Amino acid sequence: MRLAEAADGSEALETAWLEQPDIVLLDVGLPKLSGTEVCRALKTNPRAPRVILMSGNTSEVDAAACGADGVIAKPFRLPELVELVCATTAEAPPAA
Repeated sequence: MRLAEAADGSEALETAWLEQPDIVLLDVGLPKLSGTEVCRALKTNPRAPRVILMSGNTSEVDAAACGADGVIAKPFRLPELVELVCATTAEAPPAA
């Protein structure tokens, strides 16, 4: 397993295109491009990764509108994140 980080939404999008990850964890409040904008852009690709959005106010996040596969409220505990990642990836179709 590899991990990549990005300082802002533009860098996150570029990194995701280059690295082609299985799953992306995005903060909704990223600078330059928001997490929802990055998610929307990633989901234009038929082989898009699974995307989980993080937000301090999940009631204001319309995950379905941007194609996100899940949302987690900040602050969260590691077991919560692990459970969501496992559930999200379990739903993923097998890699070709």
